[in-house]
Amino acid sequence: MTSQLKELQVHSANLQGCQPFPTYNSTIAAPTKGTRGLCTILSADGELVVLQASVTHSKQDSRTPYFRVVSVLPPIEKSFSSFCQCWLQDGSVIATAHDRSVAFYSSDAFAVQRRLQVRYAVICMDMIVKKQEKQKRDSIELELLVLAATAFGAFLYVVELGEEKDAENGSSDEKLELLAPMAAVHSGVAMCTVKFSGDGYTAAMGSVDGRLFVRTLGSS
Repeated sequence: MTSQLKELQVHSANLQGCQPFPTYNSTIAAPTKGTRGLCTILSADGELVVLQASVTHSKQDSRTPYFRVVSVLPPIEKSFSSFCQCWLQDGSVIATAHDRSVAFYSSDAFAVQRRLQVRYAVICMDMIVKKQEKQKRDSIELELLVLAATAFGAFLYVVELGEEKDAENGSSDEKLELLAPMAAVHSGVAMCTVKFSGDGYTAAMGSVDGRLFVRTLGSS
């Protein structure tokens, strides 16, 4: 079995009603278990560009892969010095962080589910499902564990997501809820990367000075 790797380079895109988006110093991410072909580019100006991989079929029965732009989401903050993004493993939720402000979006319609602030600017983050419950009217309530790498250590948060809110509601001028962490490790150590294991029982954290820390999450 052979696999082919292809490089995607996006310099600009002309969207009706939208300005071309830069991708210099951007980040790209995709869900590990998603089946819809979605990926996202968080561009240098803070916009989250949602792409979807598709395949066209020609008359000669040839298959031509291509990407289409699904949505372009504005940044949660007008000015920021750092940004990052991460997907839930199943592709149902994507989160972005601009400095201390974090936003969670549903991947169905890319509507905002929650906005909040954390103590320090987020350099890198990852999230897993802690608990999932089905509520009335067939809505799904998620309880997520979010691990954030900062210049002052790594912080673990519990984030509850309920019914979606209108994506047009709220702005960068409104005061966001400050969420307190449930745990903090390696205080004072500048962290640069964090990652949950696939089963959610282990978290790996990397520091700016090259150290790797591995922690096992408790069952509570």
